[in-house]
Amino acid sequence: MTVDQHVPQRHSPSTGDRARIAGRCGAVLAVGSAVVHAAGSSGHGSVAAPGVVVLNLMILACLVCAWHLWTRPTTRAWALTAAMSAGMIALHTVPMGTAMHHTEMPMLRAATGTAVLEIAVAAAVLITRTVVMPRVRSR
Repeated sequence: MTVDQHVPQRHSPSTGDRARIAGRCGAVLAVGSAVVHAAGSSGHGSVAAPGVVVLNLMILACLVCAWHLWTRPTTRAWALTAAMSAGMIALHTVPMGTAMHHTEMPMLRAATGTAVLEIAVAAAVLITRTVVMPRVRSR
């Protein structure tokens, strides 16, 4: 008499699972950007009124990207996230190149670092969707 042994099958996440996981990681980074912008705009009172409007718009943009990446991480959502992050890096490099109060630099660096991570994740997803996956499907 032989005993059948159950061999556990290695679970490989499906494409949908991977897209959902990547989307949620991107959403967490986008919320992180919103939090960093909110923290950077509060407390100092050194930001002029137009700057406050721009910061609030940036926070809103981060949250919109986060919502789209969490609920439905489409290629368009990833491209928009990468574009917004690149724009934020461009905006952040101007104050970093000028004389700033030393207490503002860590928040600016945190915001820039988060945007760089967002671009890296978005680029990986976009390359996978537009270059790697079409090649795999065509085989």
